[in-house]
Amino acid sequence: MEGSRPSTEADRKLESGTATSPADDNDGGLHPALYIALWISLNSSVILFNKWVLASAKFNFPMFLTTWHMVFSTAMTQIMACCTTVLYWRHKVPMNAETYRRAIFPIGILLSLSLICGNLSYLYLSVSFIQMLKATNSVATLLTTWLFRIAPLKALANVSVIFLSKCGW
Repeated sequence: MEGSRPSTEADRKLESGTATSPADDNDGGLHPALYIALWISLNSSVILFNKWVLASAKFNFPMFLTTWHMVFSTAMTQIMACCTTVLYWRHKVPMNAETYRRAIFPIGILLSLSLICGNLSYLYLSVSFIQMLKATNSVATLLTTWLFRIAPLKALANVSVIFLSKCGW
């Protein structure tokens, strides 16, 4: 492809699943389970808050709520980029107008539409039903990768994805 960077050995290892992490990766941070529990609880809180704002408080403006979300996310990302080293890798990505137009812009538009439709659904559907629909995303992704022959059929992995989505994990 024209304008793309050449693949490196590290990229091939990452794509094949054979990449290894450094043995001394323990930086004294918190256990990953704490981050997962925090993410789950904050995610649930935001879902319930959005449902309350849109349905109970009669704030029938899901597009405004999405815009506020995007402004806040952008501001926090810029603060993290300026004040921390968490986003240090952003300097390694060659960014030009063509890359932005082909890679960043479509993702931003589709993310915005996804958030608008998701927030709009809280006006008409219950939170539990929306969560059940979200649980089928992994199965829909799996079926799409089969349909377009992006990934081969692997019996154990495929059964586990379907099983976990049906169990509500």
